[in-house]
Amino acid sequence: MAKSYKELRAQPTFTAKVPVVIPGGGVDEVELTFIYKDRQGQEEVLEAEKALTVAHEKRKTKTFETVLELEFDSLALIASGWEFAEPFTKEAVTDFLRHHRGFNIEAWKTYFSEYVPAKRGN
Repeated sequence: MAKSYKELRAQPTFTAKVPVVIPGGGVDEVELTFIYKDRQGQEEVLEAEKALTVAHEKRKTKTFETVLELEFDSLALIASGWEFAEPFTKEAVTDFLRHHRGFNIEAWKTYFSEYVPAKRGN
């Protein structure tokens, strides 16, 4: 019997390693649990991220803390967990982001690269 195209659908979540720079210590990787989105869902995530950024830009007062809040909210749109013992909470993730500049951007790059066949050599 022939297989169904539905057998090729992704699971609700998937994991991928995201590079993280450790100043003075090189580069390591952090495994994140990402939330799968179909094409429409991907567009909705991009729109939601854009809305977060616009709302942040409209704030009268921008502080380091509000930037971290934006980065967490952005990351939470695409990720739901990580490999660390600490739970993937706003407090823990924000503390991690405080020490690892650019991680949020690398997470978004990794997330969307998982949807591109060329990454896997296909």
